[in-house]
Amino acid sequence: MPRLPLVAIIGRPNTGKSTLFNRLVGRRIAIESPVPGTTRDHIARKVKTDDVDCLLIDTGGMGGGTDDKNFEKDVHGQSALALAAADIILFTVDGRSELTGSDHQIVRMLRRKRKRHVPVVLVVTKCDTEKMKEEAEHAFHDLGIAEEIITTSAAHGAGVAELQGIIAKHLKKLHFGKKEVESGK
Repeated sequence: MPRLPLVAIIGRPNTGKSTLFNRLVGRRIAIESPVPGTTRDHIARKVKTDDVDCLLIDTGGMGGGTDDKNFEKDVHGQSALALAAADIILFTVDGRSELTGSDHQIVRMLRRKRKRHVPVVLVVTKCDTEKMKEEAEHAFHDLGIAEEIITTSAAHGAGVAELQGIIAKHLKKLHFGKKEVESGK
């Protein structure tokens, strides 16, 4: 039986990972909160499309957010496991703020730990206006980690259909397709 491809959403705390996850799965499952560290354990749901189905994972924020070092270590470890298993990585950065040391730490980790064939899509979140979108496209290009950069506003749905298309394109390149339903014959 063919396996379901895994798409992992990673990033530092409060970059809009859970809001993006909820938008991509089509309903509110992950808790959305301005409080860093709200997402502790990863949440996974199957996403069905016309082209290819996948398992989408919302991970906890990497690189800080709370003073609880044991908690931070656990969240980081869970995110590292999701990265090791991922077929596509959606790396979220907050389009409303400048890059942080945590963002750069995640970039370094991606360079060292992800499988070479796994594409990284840089998802610039919280781009609610055209001006924000234009500024973000230029500001985050120099990270040099992503095969593609897309600006989104998951809260408003902007850029989400395009992101879904990018995910499907990369999964097809990796030879994943729609699983056929067995007729039971």
